[in-house]
Order: sequence, then C-alpha cells, then structure tokens
Amino acid sequence: MIFSLKKNRALGAVFVLAWALVSGCAGHDRGATGSREGLGQRVFEERVDEALAALEETPGDPELFYKLGNAFLDLGRPSQGERAYRRAIELRPEYASAYTNLGLSLRQQNRPGEAMGAYQRSLALAPGDLVTLRNLNAVAAVLGDDELLLETTENLAALQPEDALAQAAYADMLMRFARYAEAISVFVRVVEMDSGKVENLYALGLCYFNLSDWNACEKTWQQALQTAPYHPSTNKGLAVLYWKTGDFNHAWEAVHRCQRLGVQLDPQFLDNLRRDSG
Repeated sequence: MIFSLKKNRALGAVFVLAWALVSGCAGHDRGATGSREGLGQRVFEERVDEALAALEETPGDPELFYKLGNAFLDLGRPSQGERAYRRAIELRPEYASAYTNLGLSLRQQNRPGEAMGAYQRSLALAPGDLVTLRNLNAVAAVLGDDELLLETTENLAALQPEDALAQAAYADMLMRFARYAEAISVFVRVVEMDSGKVENLYALGLCYFNLSDWNACEKTWQQALQTAPYHPSTNKGLAVLYWKTGDFNHAWEAVHRCQRLGVQLDPQFLDNLRRDSG
C-alpha cells in the first residue's frame, strides 16, 4: 500500500545475620554501585543498615522487609531487593505494594515474564493502582503481548479520563487493532482536551481515512495544518487523500507544497498520480 502510518521487593536475629552475610549488604561494597557513589549512595546504604537493625528488634515485620527491598533497589541491587520483597510477601501474602516492587526488581534483572506475574498479583489485590498498571503496561510492551497491552492501556485511560496522554495512548492502541470507529471517539475527546497537538489531529484524520470518510478526513487534516502548517505527515496525507478522491488539482498543490517543504513522497505514489491525472 502506498500510504501507511507508523503510530510505534528466618525470623529472629539469626535470620537477619544470615541475610547480611548472604546478601553482602550493610553498605560496604561500594564498588558494585559505581554510578551511585557519593552522598546518595551513602544514604541508601544507611537505609539498608537501619532496616537490618530494626529487623533484629522485630524480625517478623513485613514492612521492614519492604523498606529493605526498596533500599536495595535504590542501591542498584535488584536480586537482593527481590529476596527482601519475597520475604515481605511470605509474612503478608496480601501485600500488594511488595508484589509491585517485586515486579520492578525482576524487570531490573531482565525477567519480564516473572515481573508480569508479580504485577498481575498486585492488581488482583489492588485493582486500581496506577503505578502497578503502568508497570504491567510497560512489561506487556516488552513482551510483545498486544492483547495485554490493549487491556492495560484501556484500563489506564478509564482511570484517567482527563489525562490527554492516557487517552491518546488508548486511541493509538485502538488504531493498531484497526478499531478505527472506536479510536475516532477517543481522539475526538483528546482533541477537545488538547487541540494544539497536531499529532492527535493527524491520527484522527487517519482514522477517517481508513474508514473512507473523505470529507471528515480532509476537514481534520486542514485543521491540523492550521495548527502546524509544516507537519510532514499531514501534508503527505492530504496529497494522497486528494489523489484517492480524484481531486488531482488539489493533489498536485499538496505535492508541490511537500516539495517546497522538503517532504519526501513515495515515488510510486507520484507515478500513480501522474498516470491518473494525465
């Protein structure tokens, strides 16, 4: 096709001591965190020491293991963070935040599939948590799970009805699944929230284009050019639109405008326009 869009965390003091020995923590190994050296690293190391000291007093406190995991993550030690979060979950199985940060520690170890399971468990415990949902959405993208990506993007949009970025991301996903009519209804709301963003107007027009609603497409792309006259995709889109509808004079005007702007056009499209326009 000539015209296309790329819209791309042992009960007792013995356990605590064993933990420190196995994990190599307590803020002494600075060499492993070279990028985090200085005051910030010392603060995070102190947090690890504080959490371990507190665990000697209350070794069955899941909140302290959660804090310990956070400190490890801040130090760039996700595998140690993972062990802390798993211990927090053992002590409190319904600890949604610990599942979320467990997922983060797994992602930092390049284990996105396991991270996805942690995020899904967290959302089962706290369905409306935006942080977890955003993380699951990111993992779905990494794994190429389009169905999960669409589901999480839709949920993010539903939870943030006034967030233009969240709505636009949902509309983009609907376009990806060729659900153009639904994408139009979302993009219309997005444009109402942020009429000055030409990319949203262009995408809205493209939905109309794919539904062969030529009048709505032209009107939307002309509105886009009023916002950003030099937008390459809109200028190219209008040239193709006019060729598609047989309005060759306007098609050539759009082509010449693209040429003046230095916008590259598909040679095959130009050949077809020359042939069809005589």
